[in-house]
Amino acid sequence: MWQAIEAKSKAIKSIMRRAVPPRSIEDVDSFTLSASEAKAIASGNPDVFKQVSLKNAVARYAMLKRLIPTR
Repeated sequence: MWQAIEAKSKAIKSIMRRAVPPRSIEDVDSFTLSASEAKAIASGNPDVFKQVSLKNAVARYAMLKRLIPTR
């Protein structure tokens, strides 16, 4: 089940990455989980959760870096 949710999440994210919207919205909820993080928690292995969290953080920072205008 988690694999299906994660696959759908990846598909939606790939569509969203195609065009950077001119506006951005901050996340209202400070604690949200991606499908991959929920799957990692369900595995019961804290190292898997840490790996997924770091991977998601790197992806988020890469997206933010693309939003910075270059000279």
